[in-house]
Amino acid sequence: MLNLTLSRLFRLQDERLLIFPLALINLFLSIVLYDSEIKWGNVWPLWNGIANFAPLLLLTLIALIKGPDKKSKAVGE
Repeated sequence: MLNLTLSRLFRLQDERLLIFPLALINLFLSIVLYDSEIKWGNVWPLWNGIANFAPLLLLTLIALIKGPDKKSKAVGE
């Protein structure tokens, strides 16, 4: 899902281009992010809030920057 979103965001021709770098980043983060589950318990609410809020914020900013699509008509016109 992240690969497809980033590929469309950056308008890449080949959607498979980012699969390996994203998998590698995910692997490295899973190895070095936390030493034990005890540390994860203290950070979980913060991480959960950021993970849920960041995509919504990103999509909102992109929509504001792009503006309305001039090709499509609004409902009721």
